[in-house]
Amino acid sequence: MQGMFIRGKDVERLSCWSTMLLTSLFTHFLMLIALPRKNKNYKPTNGSTAEVDPTNSQYYLVVVQYVGSIDMKKLASELRGLRPSGPKRLDPNYFTDMRLAPEDVSEKLTGYGHNGVSPFGMLDSTIPIIVCKNIVENVRPKFIWMGGGEKDWKLGMAVSEFVSALNAIVLDVSEPRALLQVGGTNCNTVA
Repeated sequence: MQGMFIRGKDVERLSCWSTMLLTSLFTHFLMLIALPRKNKNYKPTNGSTAEVDPTNSQYYLVVVQYVGSIDMKKLASELRGLRPSGPKRLDPNYFTDMRLAPEDVSEKLTGYGHNGVSPFGMLDSTIPIIVCKNIVENVRPKFIWMGGGEKDWKLGMAVSEFVSALNAIVLDVSEPRALLQVGGTNCNTVA
């Protein structure tokens, strides 16, 4: 597995025009990492918090394109669909209260602060990792950038290596954003 790092400060040194151009192109390959959580409905599988069950976790680490956003209804539906129909499938209302974990909880679970969250080296390695299906199917070239452990560092790697190395679950959980604010200018995004 090979990856590359880039410092955010290196991008700041470019001229305003080239920064805006690079940023608008780069955002298609830049990933956001979010940590949705369950609240009131969460019940550990078989009553054990030690057992890891990717179909029923209190937290999920979701990787979505910067030009997209997590659709919590889609996420809930896709998570429920991980289990086959029948008595083991979770109730349709089970995932209805999902929301993003507060920043302090995210840092406690991952070990990384705001804009630096990486799925590699997380403190809680039992959190299932979900990659948006759009990343796997539509990003060309098949290379993405994500948090590299701190605010000014980004880690880049091939999509296939990312999914394989993390045993990530690929689900359709995002919607494209209509507009992206880049350097004070509204730019239409490519989604």
